[in-house]
Amino acid sequence: MQKLDKSDLAALLKGASILTTGGGLCFADQMRSLGKYAEMEIALCGLEAFDPEDVLVTAAEVGPADAPEIGKSDVLPRMLDLWRRMTGQAAKGVYPVEIGQEMIVLETAFHMGVPVADFDAAGGRAVPLVDISSFSLIGLDYSLAPMVVATDRGDIIAVETDLPPQRAEEMLRTLTALSRQRIVYFIGAPVRAGDLQKTGVANASLTAALAYGGKTDYADLAAALSPVLTLHGRVTGREEIDRAGFNCFQATFRNDADGQDYRLFILNEVLFIKDASGKICAAAPDKILLVDRDGLKGRSSAELLEGAATTLMVVRADPLWQTPQAQKLFGADRFSFLLDAA
Repeated sequence: MQKLDKSDLAALLKGASILTTGGGLCFADQMRSLGKYAEMEIALCGLEAFDPEDVLVTAAEVGPADAPEIGKSDVLPRMLDLWRRMTGQAAKGVYPVEIGQEMIVLETAFHMGVPVADFDAAGGRAVPLVDISSFSLIGLDYSLAPMVVATDRGDIIAVETDLPPQRAEEMLRTLTALSRQRIVYFIGAPVRAGDLQKTGVANASLTAALAYGGKTDYADLAAALSPVLTLHGRVTGREEIDRAGFNCFQATFRNDADGQDYRLFILNEVLFIKDASGKICAAAPDKILLVDRDGLKGRSSAELLEGAATTLMVVRADPLWQTPQAQKLFGADRFSFLLDAA
């Protein structure tokens, strides 16, 4: 177990911004959320530190990334009271469903007085679809319900019926209509720690983010990330691909080192790279990180598409995501519509 203070948490947020593969919440917004607290200390625990029967929950917001956050301290006590009455359980920890929503998880754990589990359910990155989950790869039959949902109007809604990920996302997006800013906050998706221990899910991604965020030199950061391909340049042209509900583009990226043009294919946090001959040279599930060399932090895909100088680092996926099953769930075949758009 590690105890993280505010300076540690700032480093964690910075390092996590690199792992979001262009998605997640804005790093500056997350830092503003952290700045609301004069003091904050969070325990970060590996999965092995929990009792096998301990119940872990996730916490997230669903809605536009630029919507004002929902005040956790106001609604969380009521949400937890309803959770206990509905489930008869007390959550022993909070886990991130993906990299990119750290402050939501940290604030939830802080107000609950429980640790944050040192893994994320997306394999050390952000993902655009809820079924892209390590839980799916290990065959865990999980549901996002029971869950408790809050709107920015203070409405608290309990959902007890089992919900597979796709149905849960539809329901949550429907509930956003009850909110002024079309955003909801939820806790749910309970899992037993014992169902995740020794499965390959425990990737210690938050410890890694903390280490990356503490780097003060680009060469040290690059060495720690160990990319198999690095490009540095900027987008010189782009074209939108019609895909409802997603930021979907193809773009031309000019690499400064050799002047070569590469084709980027972007669907929220999913990126693919083709070289000048049309060969795929980087593809999900591997992680294509968008790095600001000067700030040593992650860039969003929006910044990339605006032409900001950006380093693209291709980092191999976690071992759990280097299997044929992972390729089927999150590989080029699933996103052929994107790659065929050129």
